[in-house]
Amino acid sequence: GNTHTNASYLNGSQFAIVACQDGTVVQIKPSAKTGNHLAGAAFTKILHHGQTYQLRNTNGAPNDLTGTLISSDKPIAVYGSHRCANIPDDQVWFCNHLVEQLLPTSAWGTDFYTQPLFTRLQGDRVRFVAATDNTRVTVSPSGSSPLDFTLHKGQFREVQLAQPARISATQSILVGQYATSSDYDGAEEADATMILVAATNQYMTACQVWTPTNQFSAHFLNLVAIDDGGIPFIQVDASPVALAPVPGGGFYAGTVAVAPGAHRVSSQTPFTVAAYGFSD
Repeated sequence: GNTHTNASYLNGSQFAIVACQDGTVVQIKPSAKTGNHLAGAAFTKILHHGQTYQLRNTNGAPNDLTGTLISSDKPIAVYGSHRCANIPDDQVWFCNHLVEQLLPTSAWGTDFYTQPLFTRLQGDRVRFVAATDNTRVTVSPSGSSPLDFTLHKGQFREVQLAQPARISATQSILVGQYATSSDYDGAEEADATMILVAATNQYMTACQVWTPTNQFSAHFLNLVAIDDGGIPFIQVDASPVALAPVPGGGFYAGTVAVAPGAHRVSSQTPFTVAAYGFSD
């Protein structure tokens, strides 16, 4: 969302749509008034193969295009983004460009686990978005009391999490994990960043990730595996990685530093991995 009230050049809650077939009819119902488009008023765009459409909101806080409803009659890709986000608010610097390709609602889930981003001193901002009315969400940080709240279709809520946490919902949700701006906790080389958290229905037993080779000073992999009665045996580039059990959480988690380039992660137990890095 936009955090500034009188600095439109720093605001920029936005999304982009990409079509892969001719004659794709896309219906968009923005969650906030943006340009000539009213909040909650649907409009239609027709896109052909390779064409794109972008909508950006630069209005003052708390304008936010999160919760915009996008549907189409043919497959599309949608990217959620912000031009230069200060997280969590305009009292902390520095801003950074955020973007992730969004999962379709059919791939959202009800069970998630999060591991704090390495080097950060006060945890991460985590956002929950609902696709259905009356969705009850329970956030259970390790060593802390659970937090319960209810979201309706298109609504979202944010919490700050400094411990590994389990997140469960009665109906499918989307979960985003955000590194805060550097000034929030004084961590150097730590601009804001955005990661979509995989639901357990997206866990896998092998994958390959890639870290940039010329832009970041440090690279990390966050690894999470469900506790199925045995210690998960995870390998990164054929080297074993020890994950720690999260007290009361029912899962194992850990972080490993890696070099730039490609890395293969594998396990006999389903897991998820998030690749990220920080730089000045």
